[in-house]
Amino acid sequence: MGDRLVSFTHVPVFEAEVLELLALESQHVVVDATVGLGGHSSAILEKLAKPSQLIALDRDPLALAHSQARLGQGPRFVHANYSDIQGVLSQLGFAQCDRILADLGVSSYQIDSLDRGFRFNESAPLDMRMNPNEKTTAADLLATYSETRLAELFKTYGEIGFADKLAKTIVFIRKKTAFETSDQLVQAIRSSAYFNNNRAAFMKACAQVFQALRIELNQELDHLVRFLDKAPVCLNVGGRLAIITFHSLEDRLVKHTLKKTCDEGHLKRVNKKAIQTSYHEGKKNPRAKSAKLRVYERIS
Repeated sequence: MGDRLVSFTHVPVFEAEVLELLALESQHVVVDATVGLGGHSSAILEKLAKPSQLIALDRDPLALAHSQARLGQGPRFVHANYSDIQGVLSQLGFAQCDRILADLGVSSYQIDSLDRGFRFNESAPLDMRMNPNEKTTAADLLATYSETRLAELFKTYGEIGFADKLAKTIVFIRKKTAFETSDQLVQAIRSSAYFNNNRAAFMKACAQVFQALRIELNQELDHLVRFLDKAPVCLNVGGRLAIITFHSLEDRLVKHTLKKTCDEGHLKRVNKKAIQTSYHEGKKNPRAKSAKLRVYERIS
C-alpha cells in the first residue's frame, strides 16, 4: 500500500487562498493538523525559515509516511488525530503556535484505494477506516447495529429520506448474508427506494449512505467538536486558524461553534463569508466542488 501512494497526485484545494489568509511569516510555528499527502504543507514550508517550524499531524499512518517521504525529515511528523492537537503541541514542547490548518476532506488516495472501501462505484471491502490500525470496520457496523441505530445514523449523518427502509433492508439481508463489499450495500440502497431510473439521484443517495457510515465509523464530528474546542487556545494572540470543510454537517458545526467563540471575544473572522471553489477549480478538481474555507484570528 505505502509504495502505491506515489501514484496518487494530491491537488490541495484553496492553496493560494490558504497561503494568503494565513498570512504566513518566516518565524511562524505552523500546525498542519491533517497533512494527508502533504499538498498544503509543501507550499507552507516555502514560507518558513526552518522546516522544523512545521508540525504535521495525520491519523492515517500511510498518508503520514508518504508526506514524510515527500517533505523530508525537517518537519515534525506526528501520528495523531487532529483533535489531539493540544496534547501534541505540549509533547513537542510548544505552549502555543502561530497558525493552524485543518483540511477535513477525505484524501483522493483514500477514495481511490479500493482496499480502503471509501468508494461505492466499484466493488471493494466495506472498510472505511481513516486509521487502518483501528479494529472496527464499516462492515462491522452493518453487522452489529440495530435497525433503529442504523436508521438514526443514516438520517443524522447522511440526511437520507428513506433511512428507515434502508435500515430494515440491511437487517433483513444480513440474516442470510453478511455485508462484506461495497456492491452489496449499493444493491441494498437500490432496493430500498424508487429512483425512477434517475442515475444522478441514485448516485447521490449512495454517496450519502457511504458518507454516513464513514462519519459514524471514524467519529468524525466528535473529533471535530474536540478540535474546535482546543484549536483557539492553541493559538498565540494574533494567530490564525484555517478550516476547509467538504459537507454541510461539518461546515455548520464549524460555522456555529466558532461564531460562539467569536461572540465571546476570543476570535474574529478573517473572511466574512466562507470562500467557495470557483467554477474553474471545481472543473479541475471535481471532488472539491463542495469545499468551503473559513479563517479566524485569535484576538484574546
